[in-house]
Order: sequence, then C-alpha cells, then structure tokens
Amino acid sequence: MPDTLRAVSTTSTVIALPGALWPPDAGAQPYAGVQAPTLAQALRKAIRLQDAPLPRCWSAWLMHALTGTHADAPFAAVAARAVPSAQIAPTSGTWLRVDPAHFEVGREDVALATPPNFTLSDDEAEHFVRDLNTHFLDDGVSFAALSPRQWIMHVPKVLALDTVDPWAAQNVPARFVPIQGVDARALRRLMVETQMLLHAHPLNAAREARRIATVNGLFPWATGTIPQLAPAQRSKSLVTSCKQAHALANALGVPSILLNTHAESAPKVQTGEIIGFFPNLIAPMLVGDDAQWRATVNAELERVLAFCSANFQATTLTLGGQRPTHAMKCAAAANGVFSKMKSVFSRPPALSDQLLALVKDDA
Repeated sequence: MPDTLRAVSTTSTVIALPGALWPPDAGAQPYAGVQAPTLAQALRKAIRLQDAPLPRCWSAWLMHALTGTHADAPFAAVAARAVPSAQIAPTSGTWLRVDPAHFEVGREDVALATPPNFTLSDDEAEHFVRDLNTHFLDDGVSFAALSPRQWIMHVPKVLALDTVDPWAAQNVPARFVPIQGVDARALRRLMVETQMLLHAHPLNAAREARRIATVNGLFPWATGTIPQLAPAQRSKSLVTSCKQAHALANALGVPSILLNTHAESAPKVQTGEIIGFFPNLIAPMLVGDDAQWRATVNAELERVLAFCSANFQATTLTLGGQRPTHAMKCAAAANGVFSKMKSVFSRPPALSDQLLALVKDDA
C-alpha cells in the first residue's frame, strides 16, 4: 500500500463504507468482536446529517461524488473499451451491464435471488451470449461477456434510465427497486424478451436437470456513456479498494489511488475534494458471513482507514448496508478526524455498540 501520499490544500473528504451496517433483523451477532479503532474514533466524533439526500444505491453515490450528477455509474461503457468484440465506441448509444442472474418469483412480486454459489462456465456464457446476439441482430442490440458472470449490452438508441446496482436489489422485491427513467418501459420490454429466450434455452434445461440455479433473466444496471467532465470537475480525487471504481475514475479523468497495491507510481493527490470508496464489506454481508465481515473490518478496513487518517482529513462519512442510509458529519481535529485522540470518556463506546445503534436508529 502506498504510504507516501499526502493531500495538500484538501478542501473536504467524503468516505463511503458500503456493507458497514447489517439489516436490523440480523441483531447484534454480526458486530460481536469487531474492532477497528480508526472507525470507532471517527464515529465518536460524528453527527448524523438528518436531511442529507442519499441516492438509491452505492454506484449512484459514487457517480454523484465523482461528477456531481445524478446518473448511473457507466461501468458498462468503461468496460466496453477493453472488449475487442464490442467494436462500438463507448460514447455512442447506451451501454448497460446485464449480468446473468437468477430471479425468484413470488405470489406478488419477483426478486433478484442469485445464490452465492451461482456459477457459469466460460462455454455456457459464450453460448448464451451468442444466442442473444443472434436473436437481437435485427434490432441492433448486442451483447458481450466480460467474464462468465459479468455481461454488457449495447443499445443503439440513447436511453434515459435510472437503475440500481445488484447490491441494492439482492433479495429485495422488484417493486421497491424499480427501473426508473423516461425509457424504463422500453428496457423492461427488452428484459422480458431476454427472459423468454433464456427460459426456453437448452442450457437452462441442462442446469435444471443438474439441480443448479438457472439463468432465468438478466439484471440491467450501470447504464449510460462516459461523460466528458469540465476541468473544474476534475479537482476531485478518488481513494478506493475497488478496481471497478478505480477504472471509472480513470475513464472520467479523475485522479485515483487504488489501495491494496504496492505500485510506487500511484498518483499524488494535490488539491480539491478527496473521495474514499471502500466496498469490501458488502460481499460478506450479502451472503450472511459475519465471521468474514468482522475479519474484513478488523484487517482490511482498518488498514485503509488508517491510511486515510495519515493522509487526508475526513469531513463526511456515509454508511449503510445494501444501500446508503447514513450520512454523518465528522468533527475535524487539528491533524484529521481519524487521528488518534484521547477520548473525553474514560470508557468510550465499543464499535459494535456504535454500529448497532445506527441500525436501530433506522429500524
């Protein structure tokens, strides 16, 4: 991890911690034994911003933090630049991530319910994508597989859409996380057509015979093209542990530091707003692995927050589970809110109690 980076004349810092808060019905168990002194110190000095507007999902939070716009994070368009088979400029039409998924249909609604052990082989992904491309050839709609579980789709028309990322939608009834925007209906019709093709696909019949989850739909998100930012918008810098967020910042022309690497050539942050985005906690939270979640808090998260403590002054901390729920203003200290300060209390509250109190505050 780079340890020589310093923020000079930083005006403000915002840090996001997706997956830091478990659903209320998880109770206190996930937080038992969690220890991250840097985070605990920050929360002791934080005041919740009650009126702070928060986006529907974490990828939208990131896009707003980087650009100031309320739009999907165009991860699909960023990825398309590295896919030779795409052969379409990422700045034209509309790019979407359309990840292969499994949906559970209930009496009144449908929900994304892709199981943790959901896998596809390279051959299966190639076969599915080839048949989708054949089916939609006359419509000018094309598909490509970034990996067996990560697909992108290109639509020749520019679509105005507002989607949520898979983190926000997993096991949540679709009516609570609907596709929005002027062209939402057109996208829903397209997704229904893909569902019909996938439902009758021989590969899914084979998966059913093997008693494994079928690919019965595609999950659309990360729509749009890569915007051109004005020079004033590039006064921000990103510090992240997420490769996808790092790639997005690079595509936008925003300086970015990818932590958990040892690259000595990582760019130095000079001025403007620092954005910290650390989503390492959300994967273990979504699958209910509280032991892995605690290990990630105690090791990885504490390490990256300590890095930020030594280099940047944090002013806003955003926490949540599957989506952002709490924006908090951190009281600044002379050498940074995350600096090691003596508590005014003889026995400061444990981090587990602090996190649980935030969850109960929203229950």
